[in-house]
Amino acid sequence: MSRPSEIYETLSPTRLFFKYAVPNMISMAVISLYMIADGIFVGRFIGADALAAINLVMPFVNMSFVFSDMIAVGSAVQIAIHLGEKKELEASRIFTTCSVLIVAFSVLIGLAGFFAIGPILQLLGADAAVTALADSYVKVYALFAPLIMVFFAVDNYLRICGRTRYSMAVNVGTSLLNIAMDYLFLGVLHWGIGAAALSTCIGMTLGTFLSYAPFVRGKLPLGFVRGRISLRLMRNILFNGSSEFFTNIAGSVMMLVFNGVLLYLAGAMAVAAFSVVMYVDSVVISLLYGMTDSMQPAISYSYGAGNRRRMLAFEKRVLLAGALIAAAAWAALRLGGGEILALFLKNED
Repeated sequence: MSRPSEIYETLSPTRLFFKYAVPNMISMAVISLYMIADGIFVGRFIGADALAAINLVMPFVNMSFVFSDMIAVGSAVQIAIHLGEKKELEASRIFTTCSVLIVAFSVLIGLAGFFAIGPILQLLGADAAVTALADSYVKVYALFAPLIMVFFAVDNYLRICGRTRYSMAVNVGTSLLNIAMDYLFLGVLHWGIGAAALSTCIGMTLGTFLSYAPFVRGKLPLGFVRGRISLRLMRNILFNGSSEFFTNIAGSVMMLVFNGVLLYLAGAMAVAAFSVVMYVDSVVISLLYGMTDSMQPAISYSYGAGNRRRMLAFEKRVLLAGALIAAAAWAALRLGGGEILALFLKNED
């Protein structure tokens, strides 16, 4: 097992970028491709109303993850800094405290989502059919919340410990399992929209257990330990994760506004069309997020170790790669937008 110091201090910036960023970009892209497959199965096997229902509730699903993301990203920054300072016990305390805190938050969010989603959908002005579909979809997520909200958080912790390939294998395997279950539940058994959420939750729950297994077995620099972290450190964690929190909240609010306007002006079919745009957008965002998120531990470790030159070298590679991805995405959408739209909807829709 390579220790963080062996990875972050000795590998060249370019080699470390490809070792960390590329596997995580692949895993995040596969997760997004699963979401696209989910949208295709829902649109093809259930219909445009179901696709509109998912797009209506997706902002709320995303918002339910913002608290766990804030804690996960903020704690990942502090863990990497403490490892750079050679304070491994304190890093493990942060890991333990934040893992427990995310689960506690997820229980509260799951309860709120289960009981509040119906009235919220009525306020948006959705018709009865779409509201019923959306309600069924969200309640499955709410029941699984304590098990699935830590899934993306533990991914951060695996990368800090140098287990990028294991993280990629878990994410890719989970996504492929989700696609298979989606097809079985929707295409073969015709179970309805709740089954689409169920396949996602089963896959993510399995991914959570597989991701935490190396930490439980004591195979990594981080592990579950006793002890508390200071309030000052907790404030730093929340501050470091606040940018992630506000970015995700802003995106979710934007989707809510767009959905409300589209429902008012053109009905469920317009929301279904917008959902296709958001599915495609998620692939590009996942590539950018996967790249930046994977390099965060290296940048934070270099900051903690006082190596500013190495930190800037990582940042330059991230910015250049991000510009290239954005340019490629623009070209692909300009050339093939119509063909992409046709994948999601039945011919009669």
